[in-house]
Amino acid sequence: MPAVKRKGSLRLFLRLIWDIFADEGLGSRVHFILAMNQPHYARAYNISEIMGKFRVIRFKPLTREELVGIISARLKLVKIEIIQVFDDETIDLILKYTCGITRNALTICDTLYNTTPEGEKITIGFALPIIKSQYPNAVIEDRATDATLVPIYKGIIEAMQNAPDNMFDSKELLIRQICRVSGRGRCLILEYINDLIKWGLIEEKRGGMKRTNRILTLTFKSEGSI
Repeated sequence: MPAVKRKGSLRLFLRLIWDIFADEGLGSRVHFILAMNQPHYARAYNISEIMGKFRVIRFKPLTREELVGIISARLKLVKIEIIQVFDDETIDLILKYTCGITRNALTICDTLYNTTPEGEKITIGFALPIIKSQYPNAVIEDRATDATLVPIYKGIIEAMQNAPDNMFDSKELLIRQICRVSGRGRCLILEYINDLIKWGLIEEKRGGMKRTNRILTLTFKSEGSI
């Protein structure tokens, strides 16, 4: 199935779905659509009755058992057992820090593995300071498709880390702060913040009077112990 290369466009997403079903040869053979952009899917579902034809299956965060299975499978490619590399406490730490997001967990595993002296087992004492200092940057560098935006993404995370309780009571306040520092426009900064939300580094919730505020918090702890 063709992919929409330009991200962030609901119109293109809807056009793709329409083109699939308008194609006589293709539309009748489509059994499922994998939509990685959940906001686009949710909005498209409200706009187009086509989306009502599908059963929605959402990917859940990894369980500990699933994380161990994925790490083990990757290590076995180089003939190494997981017990030789990670202790149990480190596995728990990775799961908690990454909220069970597969790509983020594998990213930090790679960071730890590449940082550890060859042949040494990764313990909680070794892993904790590395994860605290490198986790958000490692995820950003893995996820960002434009290297010139990496400093802006990191600046947003830094602003969140410097905020009381790693939280902004209003999404708009964070947008204004980053606009002033970066010189970028509001719409662009909003897009960058939403990227970090999609990547699992920032969580967005509604709160305040009448639940109109969009409250942002980091999904990981930047200070203290786990």
